[in-house]
Amino acid sequence: MENLTLNFSDPAASLALTGGKGANLCKMTQAGFLVPSGFVVTTQAFELFFGQNERKSHLQALLLSATRNLDDINELSLQIRDWICSLSIPLEVENALRLAFNAFPDDSFFAVRSSATAEDLPYLSFAGQQDTYLNIHGFESLLMHVRRCWASLYTERALIYRSENHINHQDVSMAVVVQKMVFPQVSGILFTADPLSNDHNIQVINASYGLGEALVSGLVNPDLILWDKVTDSIHSYSVAEKNVMICAVPDGGTQQMKVPEPQRKEKCLDDVQIQALGILGKKVEHYYGTPQDIEWAIADNELYLLQTRPITSLFPLPEPLPQDGNLHIYLSIGHPQMNTDSLSPLGLDIIALLLPFGRPPLAAEYSPYVHIAAGRIYADLNPLLNHPRGRKLLPSLLQIAEPVAARQITDFVNSRRLELLNLQPGHRLSFSLLTDWLIPVIAGVMRLLLFAPMDNLPERMQAINQASLEEFSASISAVPMPDRLFLIKQELGALFKAKVLINAPHNGASVPSSNLLSKLFASPTSQKLLQDLERGLSGNITTEMDLQVADLADHVASDPELRALLEGFLNGEISWPAVDLAQYPSFQAEWQQFLLRFGARTPGELDIAKPRWHDDPRSLLRMVMANSASSESLVKNNHRVHFAELKTKNLAAQQTLLESLGNSLKGRIKKRIASRLMAVLSNCAPCRENPKFFMIQVMDVVRMHLLQAGQLLVEQGNLDNAEDIFFLRMEEILAYFNTTPQPLQTLINQRKSDYAHYQRLTPPRVILSSGEILRKQLSTEGLPAGALAASAVSSGVVEGIAHVIRDPSAEHLSPGEILVAPFTDPGWTPLFVNAAGLILETGGMMTHGSVVAREYGIPAVVGVVDATSILRSGMLVRINGDLGYVEILDHITPPRIT
Repeated sequence: MENLTLNFSDPAASLALTGGKGANLCKMTQAGFLVPSGFVVTTQAFELFFGQNERKSHLQALLLSATRNLDDINELSLQIRDWICSLSIPLEVENALRLAFNAFPDDSFFAVRSSATAEDLPYLSFAGQQDTYLNIHGFESLLMHVRRCWASLYTERALIYRSENHINHQDVSMAVVVQKMVFPQVSGILFTADPLSNDHNIQVINASYGLGEALVSGLVNPDLILWDKVTDSIHSYSVAEKNVMICAVPDGGTQQMKVPEPQRKEKCLDDVQIQALGILGKKVEHYYGTPQDIEWAIADNELYLLQTRPITSLFPLPEPLPQDGNLHIYLSIGHPQMNTDSLSPLGLDIIALLLPFGRPPLAAEYSPYVHIAAGRIYADLNPLLNHPRGRKLLPSLLQIAEPVAARQITDFVNSRRLELLNLQPGHRLSFSLLTDWLIPVIAGVMRLLLFAPMDNLPERMQAINQASLEEFSASISAVPMPDRLFLIKQELGALFKAKVLINAPHNGASVPSSNLLSKLFASPTSQKLLQDLERGLSGNITTEMDLQVADLADHVASDPELRALLEGFLNGEISWPAVDLAQYPSFQAEWQQFLLRFGARTPGELDIAKPRWHDDPRSLLRMVMANSASSESLVKNNHRVHFAELKTKNLAAQQTLLESLGNSLKGRIKKRIASRLMAVLSNCAPCRENPKFFMIQVMDVVRMHLLQAGQLLVEQGNLDNAEDIFFLRMEEILAYFNTTPQPLQTLINQRKSDYAHYQRLTPPRVILSSGEILRKQLSTEGLPAGALAASAVSSGVVEGIAHVIRDPSAEHLSPGEILVAPFTDPGWTPLFVNAAGLILETGGMMTHGSVVAREYGIPAVVGVVDATSILRSGMLVRINGDLGYVEILDHITPPRIT
């Protein structure tokens, strides 16, 4: 068998042959970096070691017995490793090892390192999962430690890590790196981007005396040096007290030693060495094209590169990168929109096409202010911050939608760091921005506030949007495939200005009407009554949906056989086509009517790749079933009775407030103004959900046609299934049909891997083009000790059991629980029927979850950073929706609502 060992300079080295560490060492050596010489015992040697049938069968049988129980995994790991270390190495492998070993002088010492094929990968570093042995001397010792490295493929931590990342144990193999030892005076780790701040312009150097094992194993606090990659200079140097170091033993192995007293509190690197490390880091990062985690050592005034791997924890830079050379500040679009999940590549393109700002209103091209990072959309704020009024107005407007982001931006604007953006004083807003967007919206708001008819306004606006949807659908369907795809792009590029903007004034008018009413009725008693004005509002498309979900739940609650049928589907006992609803005609009629109206919705609906409720009703049915559990103990139609009570309170509050103004001339004038403002609030506030609902319906139409295109690609043999089309970009799909078809599945598989990785990342609200994440949180000043700061969005105080839900399609909320979630969109709101309170990580006063909570009369707070990590299901918590905070209660008491 060829290639049982490979020298670092051998061009035949590859990940499959040499594993992650080995492949990187070979690559670095061949690129000309100063790497200690060595060779790799390849995966072919590993496979030959297990090549005997009885060995392979025994290993497979052991791995198949693995469970998720930690005690079982520990026992299995010990059993496998002991067994491997007891096996003999095939003569063919031993001879190849001896030949490579004999190329080095007799007095050589080696580092023997495990190098698995599933490590040092773009998204999975596997750092520390397998074993390393230092200062190994002699051939027999080398053979023993090669076996130990092979065995370390099955350490407890490696088995767990692979299981958690869905990697089959039998799909990985192990190479072993044998590298000549260097005996450093100083060694450490270099991150070419700051893993804490995420700043790609800052390198982080950890350094300590002796071998790097003392640092890696946590035995020593290293010196911490921050190095500025832009200015090639030291940003800061923090000296640690370095009491111990690990050194090589003359006869082999290592030992822990005390650092001489005078050196413990001294810098272990001088300026020249730091400069050399900074330059090395930049070269390595440039060579690999991505930030690196580098192991290094300085021995006899030589700087050695020992290892490098990608930094897998960084949040990517928003792309495209700025071309003007200046620093830019970006805002997450997903946080105010209550969707922080990663979007599919095609989903990103659809949203980018729908965002019209910075481009001609009817042009089918992307906005220059749209940037993509880890499957999320970010907006460039520099153009707004260029204008002095923009710097004041932006945080104020954002406070309504995302108070945490508003605080972060305000802090940045008020700091001296604003100078880094190199803004242009006196920059004027473009004339087209005024004429195309601001003036029409402001004029529309003024018209609504002053004289526009309010009768049945929500219904009229829904009818207008429905007509626009039907027009859009008809125009697209009239064109044959694939020309239909080109028309879709063009229509989406013009949609916002042509159809969506008509809804904007209604959203805008509800805010000043509420603010003016608050000023008009300033007394504490009146303020309490004003809260009732935003409850029980007719015409909100999301409220209508929730009421119909509860109607469906009533049917299920009253029919045990129907419940059993639906539970059978949700439990996987029967498929959806096998669910016969014809025997329940009343439920079937309401179900079909619901899907006809709301079937385009789903949790995470901003991503066009997500199956809609009419495609996959599982998440909807789970909500129906959860709501039906509460319906069993309540009067039928209780939800509609409750909504009617809220509406009655609304009307009564309006009447009381108007009467409080009196009948004087001044009072009558105020009454007329207040009556108009109440009419505007009552009719415009329910329209808030209309533009998004319209766009979701448009996306549903587009999704259907894209799936048809995907099926065409499947038939041509270029996709495995139609849904894979969502992992292509729009331009790639158009180019495919416009030129010679090219294979696509390899690209799609890579993007699926990217997508899975991006879903695990937590997106920042505000990020700089350097990668630095702004982390300012809401103030805890004046709050009870230990309270979590929040933004109050729906009044009231409630205690209850927290239920953390990240995926509404997989979990349901029981009656009286407090919903804790990263965000909510309309696909989540049927959960609100059972919720006693609401805690969200994102959002503001006017975002979706907040509006729905107020309409339902549920105490709610938003902007609780890391709420889904800090709070756990089963905790007893208190929400203060008046002052804006959450408390974790140590005692257990029956939940109460005030």
